[in-house]
Amino acid sequence: MRTLFKTSLLIAAAFLCTARVAQASTLEITVPFPFVVNGHTLPAGQYRLDHEGAVVLLSQEHGGHEAVYVLTRPETGRDPAGEKPALTFRRDENQYRLADVWDHDGQGWVLVPR
Repeated sequence: MRTLFKTSLLIAAAFLCTARVAQASTLEITVPFPFVVNGHTLPAGQYRLDHEGAVVLLSQEHGGHEAVYVLTRPETGRDPAGEKPALTFRRDENQYRLADVWDHDGQGWVLVPR
């Protein structure tokens, strides 16, 4: 289990998205690889992440048609990027799954699987 945790953190560190805070509950991010969110495969690209309460809307920027709503719950732990916004991914065989969302205040939310 400890090795899995370390591996997940290394993957998160290796694939941390570039992010900037547009406002308190909105992040603009670039994900350099395709990833899965609640069974939906999203392509690499730029995304807007809006977080309000327990709901996150992840939508593709620049004319893309991809958008996914997901439920979250507060994450207890440390932001892998310090106090910078970050997304963490878990490797599942040959694909990456979005696991956690961290904002600029070091608060995190884990995605609740459907």
